[in-house]
Amino acid sequence: MELLSYASILMGLVATISGAIAWYRSTVRKQYASERDFNHIRSSIAQLAQGIADQDKFTEEHLSRLSNRIDTMNSTMTEIKVYLMAKMGDNTIGRGKR
Repeated sequence: MELLSYASILMGLVATISGAIAWYRSTVRKQYASERDFNHIRSSIAQLAQGIADQDKFTEEHLSRLSNRIDTMNSTMTEIKVYLMAKMGDNTIGRGKR
């Protein structure tokens, strides 16, 4: 009878220790998974920020080119107006004939 009580105590201790080990392993796994998810989110945010910066640079370059083209067109229009004024006279530019 005494051997049976020792065996049951030993089985209880083994089960308790096994449960504690299983609980610890699951805690460590959850912590690792949380850190991994956090690192994925952080790297995704960094990639998004880099993409936004690249897009901003691309947009700025295109706006600069467009501004240069508009400036060129404005100066060309001014040259044309000056040429027409010199050839036709000041009275005919921008006014209807009287």
